[in-house]
Amino acid sequence: MHGIEQLVNGPVTTLLINIRDPVDRFVSAFKWRSLLFCQRDGEQRKKYPSEVGKKDRVRYQPHLHPQAACYDASAYPKETKIIQRSYHDDINKLAESLCEESSNFKQAVEATKFISHAKRSIVRWLEFLVDDENASSIKPQGLNKFMAITLSGRNSSLSGHTHDAVRQLYFDHGVDEKTLDSLMRHKPTRTQVVSEKIMTHSSHTTGKDSVLGSVGECCLSRFLEDDYRLIQSMLGEANNTKAIGSLKHVHPIIRKACEWGSLTRQQLCRADLQSMLRRRARFLDRSNGMSCRDMVSGGMKPEQ
Repeated sequence: MHGIEQLVNGPVTTLLINIRDPVDRFVSAFKWRSLLFCQRDGEQRKKYPSEVGKKDRVRYQPHLHPQAACYDASAYPKETKIIQRSYHDDINKLAESLCEESSNFKQAVEATKFISHAKRSIVRWLEFLVDDENASSIKPQGLNKFMAITLSGRNSSLSGHTHDAVRQLYFDHGVDEKTLDSLMRHKPTRTQVVSEKIMTHSSHTTGKDSVLGSVGECCLSRFLEDDYRLIQSMLGEANNTKAIGSLKHVHPIIRKACEWGSLTRQQLCRADLQSMLRRRARFLDRSNGMSCRDMVSGGMKPEQ
């Protein structure tokens, strides 16, 4: 993670982080990368970089224009092979392999290390706040404000939430609303317009029929269990979900993740985090000792 030293020792004192349901985040990352890679048969998009001239490289970058261009296998050979050949662009196949009882578990875990956006869990991004030794090393002039920007089915506008968080930071530093509106009133550049489109994430436009089944959802929830425990830590013990315990030794600032903005916004932030936990709680409750496949075949109905 960039800027760790500045957050630990100063002068950077504020950290904003997007918190999305860990399973949704992983599935979205897999499908996004799957979309960006050229298919071996019947591909109609321009292959990048082999079919894109140097003067058009900016115009046809796949991550900016996924409907017009795709990465050929030479761009990301290992990742392409994993997604297309090992798992056939099927997130459910990978998810089920991530069950601890799967004979392919070790291979699947290794595969996740090469899938961009999915290879780093939320805990890994914030390891300097959850590792016992590192969490105690933050200096007084370092990090003192931790702001979670939560995304849920209720509202998935990352740019909107980020805008609100930035406005709050200005207010916290004594900038009045009139001055702030003047500072933020400008015509967006082309880069900003493109960024806005990318922030909405295009993984839902893959056109592929890969769907996460109940067994795969359970396996993936358990594989990402520490992320859910971190979310529980953000809520604090007062909001404890019975099936999911908090992480130990987290920095106290983690528990202040939702303590920014208006009271309404703080309540919505907590509601979003609680919703993420409720969605997966039945799979993360291991008290019955059941495997994911036994749990699902036993008649457990998916939560609506």
